[in-house]
Amino acid sequence: MSDQMLNIPVFLGTVRQGRQSEKVARLIHKEIFKLQDISTELIDIREIGLTLDDEGLSAQLPDFAAKMAAMDGLIIVSPEYNHNFPGSLKMALDRNLEEYANKAVGLVGVSSGNWGGVRMVESLVNYTVRLGLKPIQSSKSLYFPNVESLFDENGVLLDDSYQERISKFIKEVVWLAKTLKWGRNNL
Repeated sequence: MSDQMLNIPVFLGTVRQGRQSEKVARLIHKEIFKLQDISTELIDIREIGLTLDDEGLSAQLPDFAAKMAAMDGLIIVSPEYNHNFPGSLKMALDRNLEEYANKAVGLVGVSSGNWGGVRMVESLVNYTVRLGLKPIQSSKSLYFPNVESLFDENGVLLDDSYQERISKFIKEVVWLAKTLKWGRNNL
């Protein structure tokens, strides 16, 4: 990967069966994949080796840690569970600290309700800051309320008005990732 290339994976942060967030994560990943000078992959929390019997931070996930170390920015797609983000997402993110230092993060809220995960995003903003990530402004985060009505059974987005929102969101994440990468490399 060249110095100009940015690495911005999309992290699907829920293990729940029947998760609607997967449709959103795939859509965001597809849109980022179209961009030049951006390397991306869809990281599914189900596939990183997270188990419930691990003992705190001592149980490392080396492949996941390597992906976090290599990234310039991260997009987290998560549903809202009881006004917060899933415990499995916290368990996964807790495994790393220095890998996140001064790297951009964009947050995408998903909800079956009318608010689109806004309370989850607000909670996740505070948490990601404590991890060392630099979130884009909450007002520029992306929200998918009433998610079941936004996609067809094949995961195709039914509401074209989201395309402009998705594009603006990705541009914001890319801008912050570029800015922070320059700072990490030059200051």
